[in-house]
Amino acid sequence: MSTAKAQLPDLEKIEYGNKLRSQTVACRLHTAKLGTRRALTRDQVRAAAAQFHADVRSLSASKKLVDTRHPAYREVLSVLGRAKGYWKSLTVPYPDKGTRLLMRDRVADFDHQMGLYREALETAVQELQNCYADIRARAQERLGDLFDAQDYPLSLVDEFELSWEYPNIEPPAYLKSVHPQLYEQEMARIRSRFEEAVALTEQAFVGKFHELVTHLTDRLKGGVDGKPKVFQKSTVDNLRTFFEEFKALNIGSSHELTQLVEQAQAAVGGHDAEDLRGDDALRASVGEQLSGIGEALTGLMVDRPGRAIDLDDDDE
Repeated sequence: MSTAKAQLPDLEKIEYGNKLRSQTVACRLHTAKLGTRRALTRDQVRAAAAQFHADVRSLSASKKLVDTRHPAYREVLSVLGRAKGYWKSLTVPYPDKGTRLLMRDRVADFDHQMGLYREALETAVQELQNCYADIRARAQERLGDLFDAQDYPLSLVDEFELSWEYPNIEPPAYLKSVHPQLYEQEMARIRSRFEEAVALTEQAFVGKFHELVTHLTDRLKGGVDGKPKVFQKSTVDNLRTFFEEFKALNIGSSHELTQLVEQAQAAVGGHDAEDLRGDDALRASVGEQLSGIGEALTGLMVDRPGRAIDLDDDDE
């Protein structure tokens, strides 16, 4: 895994950990969706093994219950995906699995937008429910003897979920009077978690920034035939989105990273994909500047084994 190379001195780690702690709240997102596969029964697996003259102990199989390409089903997943993407875009990693940190001044906006996503999910699920009888009929045609009506709930209304919470990750106040020593131990543990969160956030920013910069740099280079490589509008837009996220979520713990982001922002300027496609000199200039930034970012990274943490880390 790639991590930020530079380590903050202890006093700075404490300072930025406290800063992150004072500016954020913990936030968890919960999603659920209809299970679309079921394992075959032992008898069904045994029958399949016999057909292929295979050892039943070496065979496992499942059946697809619904057509996941159905437009109504895809819309439900799209709403869930957009909600999860929004959650990730406003939060930074925290060491506890499934928990991320949300800036306190964004809580009201976040809560409102998530409410809109939940309404959109309810509408999408109702549309899917309207198609449910047809979806089951088609599944029965495809599955033949493997079809089992008991695999399908009567209603889909309770099969999908989108909820969120703001858990308290601070030591309980009563512990201070009940067991002062344990309270101090818990306070020290939480301080350490936020210091780790600062490091994880830096790792996430460095990794994502490096990926975006190197990708755009590669697209700005000439191809093997000397002609410019084709790149999509999103290649530039994604980098601009990163600039916005970094500005909103950065607590200033890595001065070098902040400088590199500012340099990249200045290099790209107000130019869009169309500008870069149509101006060879501009494309070469931006590409050269981004190449140097990419090399500097590589210098901020080292390989370290462990669980990869990035801006998109979640509870899945």
